[in-house]
Amino acid sequence: WFPMWRVTAGRESVGVDQNKKVFTQMPTQDYFLKVAVPKPMGLAWDGEQMWTVDEQNKKIHSLDARTGAIIKTLSVQVSAPKGLAFDGDNLWIGDSEAMKLHAINLASGETTRTIPIQAPKEKGIKAFEDIAWDGKYLWTAISAGFSSSYNQIDPESGDIVRSIFADCIPRGIAIRDGVLWSVCYNGDKLPAKIDQRNILDKGHEMLRSRKFIKDIELQEASGLIYDGTYLWTMDRKLKRVFKIYVKAPVKQ
Repeated sequence: WFPMWRVTAGRESVGVDQNKKVFTQMPTQDYFLKVAVPKPMGLAWDGEQMWTVDEQNKKIHSLDARTGAIIKTLSVQVSAPKGLAFDGDNLWIGDSEAMKLHAINLASGETTRTIPIQAPKEKGIKAFEDIAWDGKYLWTAISAGFSSSYNQIDPESGDIVRSIFADCIPRGIAIRDGVLWSVCYNGDKLPAKIDQRNILDKGHEMLRSRKFIKDIELQEASGLIYDGTYLWTMDRKLKRVFKIYVKAPVKQ
């Protein structure tokens, strides 16, 4: 399948390989990158580069999206790093032990803001899983069994603006152009599922817009990003980041 270029006319896409052969069906999982990090946890996309955090050494690394090579490394003062998101200026990183979110200036490596990770009382929390940025608000993915939730967060205070049921056990979320994707844990014997839903004013309408995109074999999913063309998700046990083709989001 690789290398392949996607050619789009209207809402239809075909693939063209280096020999000019046309494929009417695009691959959904193109290839993976190996990540040379002891314990990678989570992903973020800054518009040009991919970022991950090393849970063992408490460092964040930018990665070349073509090779997986480490480009830049910054140390962070977090006890249990988990979850990453880029807001256009800062890289946000979660601390699942202290239950805080930290905004990191990528130029200096300094922490510019810290807010608490909160969970809705009516849904509860077992674990903080991931964060994403929608252009104005942060979103957190909270694991709590059948009450797992996605929570829109005020980036200044950490207060929950609204909360919706995830309807799965989330391991990563990504947001772009009014669409929220998630990678969902589906038990040890079944593949993880990637779904998408439109970000709408009413939670039940968001749930009705949910669509399943892909089953993917992962030992332990961690993080999800969208780079404008592909979704990427990590298997932290295998230390691999998988690239997944999706149709361009159309908010309904």
